[in-house]
Amino acid sequence: MTNDEYRYSFGIYKELSVNLPDFESLGDRFHHLYLVGRSGMGKSTVMENLAGYDISQGYSVIFIDPKGESADKLYYHFRENPDVRYVSFNNPIAVNLFEKQGYDYDTLLGEFSQILDNVITTTSSNPESTVRMKEVIEKALDSFQPEDLSIKHLSDFLTDKDLRNNYDYANPENKKWWNNLFNPGKTAYKKMSDYDLTMSSVASRLHQALRNNKTNVFIDKPNELDIDELVQAGKSLIINIETSNDFVKVFVANLFVGAILSYMNQVKKAKPLFVYIDEFDLVASGMFAESLQLGRSSKVGFTLGHINFSSAKSENHKKMMLAIIDSILGSVSNYLVFNTSPVIAKVMSDVFNLKISDFTGMDKYEARLCLGTNKFYINTKKPVLKEVPDDFIFPSINQVKPETLDFLADDWIMI
Repeated sequence: MTNDEYRYSFGIYKELSVNLPDFESLGDRFHHLYLVGRSGMGKSTVMENLAGYDISQGYSVIFIDPKGESADKLYYHFRENPDVRYVSFNNPIAVNLFEKQGYDYDTLLGEFSQILDNVITTTSSNPESTVRMKEVIEKALDSFQPEDLSIKHLSDFLTDKDLRNNYDYANPENKKWWNNLFNPGKTAYKKMSDYDLTMSSVASRLHQALRNNKTNVFIDKPNELDIDELVQAGKSLIINIETSNDFVKVFVANLFVGAILSYMNQVKKAKPLFVYIDEFDLVASGMFAESLQLGRSSKVGFTLGHINFSSAKSENHKKMMLAIIDSILGSVSNYLVFNTSPVIAKVMSDVFNLKISDFTGMDKYEARLCLGTNKFYINTKKPVLKEVPDDFIFPSINQVKPETLDFLADDWIMI
């Protein structure tokens, strides 16, 4: 399919316009699409319909769904397509960050650090501890020999003083940093205590990932995810990460997004890849916002679904989300806004040059659409995909055991 042949219509006018409410070329997709609206207004339906169109046209799609319903419907629709793989906790694909071919050491280290930073920021309520967590993670990773880069080794390093004292540091300057940090003669006791607690907290989160049956199935095997290979072959991943465990959901989502972002920075012979992320606040970060700017050169188009800021664990996380969305506004050219909260409506009113009330009183499937400089008021399309029959059996290679509760993990306390 050529650029001129790509066309997707979002719906029909509620108010007449000279232009059509359509994506009219492949290039439009690489300027990304941001969808926002209250639950049940039609946002997921648009994501399902658009992803279904992309797959049917032979494009590679990675669809990350924290709720699972859309992923299940998409896979059911394309269940006979050999190029579509369903990924879930019962049917995982290993994402071993340090076994990927063609990526330099610094890129892998930065990717791993960013993933852990996102997980911590999203699940921590203490901004000061978050800063310390990021610092100790970066210092530890920068200290490791390449063969020691793993979640288990990081957990051991942060909890085992003897290991830190006797380790063969890749960067000798880092050994001085760790020694000074825990030398009472040079470091105040309070600072030493704060860092000790922070390291224990990080280690407990890593320990949780290693022990949790749901996260472990993604990280405790040789790497299977090669995005470049997937895109070159025109294959797609439909990823269902539905779980009530916020830590697991955030951790696994960031594994995949981290791999996508590093692919965008490394890809040489780009072919179109369309990435869908519902509840994208799970993976939002400064690095994520910056990577959106690589959409055109890497031929990666993001479709980002968002409800509101109610998922923010703290005021710090909420402020971070607002800052990231502000940054995203500079990289995204396409918006679809359903009935939404006053906070989101205020942000979108500047994009559309409309009143806040224009975004808070719409009915289901009604939306304000912005495609580049063209703006529309439309009725979006109704669902195209069928509901999944109750007796349908999804692919499963591992039956995940019930999650074990780790009462020693710091999820049980406010940090």
